[in-house]
Amino acid sequence: MSDEPKPRGSIRLPPSGLAEEILGQLARGELAAEPEATAAAEPPAEAPAAGVDRIYTFTDSLQLGEEEEEEREVYETWVEFRLADRPFALPVAQVQEILRLPELTPVPHPPFPVLGVFNLRGRVVPLLDLRARLGLPERPRDEGSRIVLVESESRRIGLLVDAVSRVAQLAQSAIDEATQTGMDGVRGLYREEGREVQLLDLAGILTLPERQDPSPADGESPLGD
Repeated sequence: MSDEPKPRGSIRLPPSGLAEEILGQLARGELAAEPEATAAAEPPAEAPAAGVDRIYTFTDSLQLGEEEEEEREVYETWVEFRLADRPFALPVAQVQEILRLPELTPVPHPPFPVLGVFNLRGRVVPLLDLRARLGLPERPRDEGSRIVLVESESRRIGLLVDAVSRVAQLAQSAIDEATQTGMDGVRGLYREEGREVQLLDLAGILTLPERQDPSPADGESPLGD
């Protein structure tokens, strides 16, 4: 038996496939053995979690890297409306309905800035003049005027606004609560494409400062044309 090492791998045969040509090329060293393909190295398998808490350990391993993911933007939904040609907004969670201006009934000695009351499906609801509450100039009501019906402390109250613009999702990162607007009841500003929307604090709007209310004189109706 020959002690010559056997060639490893496969040999590329000549196109003819004839035995004498194959043996002749082998004798002349013209047939080179192709190297054997080496198996791709596989990463070592991780040892299974051990210990009495192995289910928790395994669950934690599935969450690795989540802490490094970029925090997703958080949005809040607001109802935007206009007063004196300026945009304002309230959280949609505090808004129950948007209503057209109904027939108002005057009441004696209402607190500022209540204009009167109206009937909403058998329930008496006060209407607050939001322009007056924010210290904005008066404006006659028209076809575009709307009532933003809100609920606070389990009470429904109507807010008179000039017009309702839209329901929008506002990014929390764009809300500036530090800027002081000098207007009572404003929570902060939302800046969007050159616009500034004043975000109202409903509790602050419905809580009156300690001051003399500029209520109408006795016997005078607070309702205007």
